[in-house]
Amino acid sequence: MRKIGLWILFLIFSVNAFSVDFSYTHLSKGQPGNNRYPGIGENDNGERLAIWRSGNKRGMLFTHFKDGSWSNPAPIPNQPETDGVYLGSDIVADSENRFHVIWELMDDFVFYATFRDGVWTKPVKVPWPARYEGFQISLDIRSDDELVIVATCKYERIYKDITVGYLKKGETNFSRFKNLTDDRESSSSAAVAVDANDHIWVAYKGEVFGLGEEVLETCLFHLDQDNALVDFSEVSKEQGGWAFLQWVAANDNTGLVMVTWWLRGAFWSRWYNQSTETWSPIRSIGVSSERHPDFSMWNKVVAQGNDFYCLAKSSSHHLYIVKFNGETEAWETPILVYDKPTVYFDLFPAHGNLLIAFCTREEPTQVYFTLLAGTPEIPKIRVKSAVNVHIEPQLERSFFKGFWINHITWENNPFNVEQNVTIDYFNLYRKLKTETTYGSTPYQANIPASQLYFDDTDGIQATPLYDYAVTCVATFNGEQIESEIEY
Repeated sequence: MRKIGLWILFLIFSVNAFSVDFSYTHLSKGQPGNNRYPGIGENDNGERLAIWRSGNKRGMLFTHFKDGSWSNPAPIPNQPETDGVYLGSDIVADSENRFHVIWELMDDFVFYATFRDGVWTKPVKVPWPARYEGFQISLDIRSDDELVIVATCKYERIYKDITVGYLKKGETNFSRFKNLTDDRESSSSAAVAVDANDHIWVAYKGEVFGLGEEVLETCLFHLDQDNALVDFSEVSKEQGGWAFLQWVAANDNTGLVMVTWWLRGAFWSRWYNQSTETWSPIRSIGVSSERHPDFSMWNKVVAQGNDFYCLAKSSSHHLYIVKFNGETEAWETPILVYDKPTVYFDLFPAHGNLLIAFCTREEPTQVYFTLLAGTPEIPKIRVKSAVNVHIEPQLERSFFKGFWINHITWENNPFNVEQNVTIDYFNLYRKLKTETTYGSTPYQANIPASQLYFDDTDGIQATPLYDYAVTCVATFNGEQIESEIEY
């Protein structure tokens, strides 16, 4: 059935597509009731965290992927509220591989907690300066681990506004809130992205009056690294009509900022080039969807490599992922993710993979996880080589004659200590001083992690002939990774 659907899709679309091989992990297996509203994330250690609303008034459940397997689902501990309609959530990870998690109780509260090494901090309510009013929240993180959150708040009886808040490293809750829109027109559906320069991009739905009819536009704020306003754009102005469900992503490699939204039965996009300071034309993503009463026609766009990927649903509630090719600046063929109707979903770019969590439409609704190969990325540094490699020539004497050894010592890299990286063993590399690079094969392999020295006796003379480098080997999710030699 699924293969036939994909073949028909291939006949309809003429653009090349990427991988369509999916396998599924049933995250909510054994959990009673309707399990919905999933969120997914991954840290630099390759650990994954998934959350979703339980079906039996236990609030938000979670499962943690580490060393190749998912933990049994369990409630997030100490939740202030466990009953109600949960919709939006978002997950990011910081430089210390701690997960930062937000989730909402619709039109009531947003909760924030962190997770690391199997332990949750106590969830707290985000102290919005006005009543939280919305079904979409968004979170991103700056290079110094400062968190940026956006949501919709109702400051007066009628009007809604987009609010941004911040949480610096070491703080326990968000503060320094600012009403970005602050006008007599209602705004909602906010999403945030942080770019390579720590600038902030906030997309949202803005209402425009005085045009003979009410218009809902996709709008975009651009703030600099100091949170000062740089620019404001009415992204979908030329379309008119009612634009809903905005999202935004920033590509650190290309400098493009991608904005997506739904309007008149289809998903649309437009991208801003920071180098040329120009907007592209409005382009269809290639997925059509009716406006559903449960607001479940959300889309989400993320950046990976030089590309973007958008996850969106069709009118029949089938979930598709679409690649925006950074070279051709065109959307490719939509790829079916699951061959049965779905409701809510999340998308996360992780080390060349795209992580997808979604819930089924048929009750009792269930949460599944899948992934596919996305755009290859430059591998993130997970383990670094040893430091302070010191060589001490020593003359040793035997019964008949003396001989030279190089007594080599080193220290574990502070990065590995700070990141709680467990070293499996060290590899020692040797090269002549006249050579420019080390070979690919260790001179001495599998030196125990507890041993921070090695005595080299092969060909050693009083005059120093050799340079040495020491790499560290560690295991992540069942795969051994060796650090790069640093010249």
